[in-house]
Amino acid sequence: MPELARNPYSRLTTASDRRRGVVHRPPPIPGREARRPGSAEMLVGRDGHINASSRQDLANNLMTILEMASSGQISLDQPRRMETAASAYHNISTLQSNSELAAAMRDKQSGDWAELGAYLAGEVSEVATRDGFMRRVLRKFDAPAQGRILIRVRNNQVIAMVATSPVHMAPRFIRENDRYIEPPEFYVKANIRVDEIELVQNPGDILEEKFIETTQSIMVQEDRTLKRLMDNAVTQFGQLQYLAGGITPSNLGLLKALVDRWGLPSQTLLLTTDGMTDLTTSASFGTWFDPVSQFEVVSTGHVGNILGMTVLTDAWREPTLKVLLPSDVYVMAAPELLGTYTERGPVNSIAVDGYADGMPARGWMFFEILSMLVFNAKAIAKGTRV
Repeated sequence: MPELARNPYSRLTTASDRRRGVVHRPPPIPGREARRPGSAEMLVGRDGHINASSRQDLANNLMTILEMASSGQISLDQPRRMETAASAYHNISTLQSNSELAAAMRDKQSGDWAELGAYLAGEVSEVATRDGFMRRVLRKFDAPAQGRILIRVRNNQVIAMVATSPVHMAPRFIRENDRYIEPPEFYVKANIRVDEIELVQNPGDILEEKFIETTQSIMVQEDRTLKRLMDNAVTQFGQLQYLAGGITPSNLGLLKALVDRWGLPSQTLLLTTDGMTDLTTSASFGTWFDPVSQFEVVSTGHVGNILGMTVLTDAWREPTLKVLLPSDVYVMAAPELLGTYTERGPVNSIAVDGYADGMPARGWMFFEILSMLVFNAKAIAKGTRV
């Protein structure tokens, strides 16, 4: 199966690129091989832990890794899953270059193009499950293979926020005799195409670029829907606060109390690069923040713990994969107290082409069927850094 690791020459700027005004950045190096800026010291040791001489040194090195990953200097993604996929899709296991990708694209008989789409769909599903916020802060409800979805809400006299589509949200008041919600299902879709001009002109790794495009359309859309749900939910019970001076111990304690006061123990803190900077550089936090040292855990966005809460961040994501605003800070209760999502199987792929419609391109339609709701608006608080 074609690995999604970058060709070392795939992002070098050529003379043709310069004429077209295109500049390719140098390829990121694997995170495990990263060194401190201006130093020969490795950031990650052979045992897979971030090198550090103290808790503060660990926090500083953690921020360095996150900033380097966000700027594209290093890659936190690990070369995993490829070996097992190769045996499953042996017909296209030798696709290692764009010329071979072109051969698969133009071969209408073997089915390799459809298999390649199925492989990409599986990769995107795994990345979304591993790295996406929505699938970690909401509880998964196992939908039946056929039929209606009914979500039981244990607490009454609460307001639920239901996603009716990826961009539309609707409040729902849960009364004493109204213990079930039937959330509407909707599609999350990605239309990915490779056209003939791209095949002959693109010096980069086209397969990897299409994988990133699909991830942006699927995982990012899931997380953006979650953010819209949360932003609507926090307005229902006064769970939105403006944090003067950024994240401080008192501001963080206030956000936590907004959730805890309802008897819903706060469990997750979700923040951005700016929020991470507050946690790791402010002396006022002292030893409150306990950073994670395992590089593989950090690569999922789980970077530490504070006040009994797991700290998740999108600081490591490339700009196109970020969903939070720089000022956003969220505190949430446990998934079983916050909300639910359902899916009708993993991401699906359908091979498509546009030749009959006058578009010389081939690609895939990726889609999944989801439902999503925050069934207790009291279980989340939001801070806006000012």
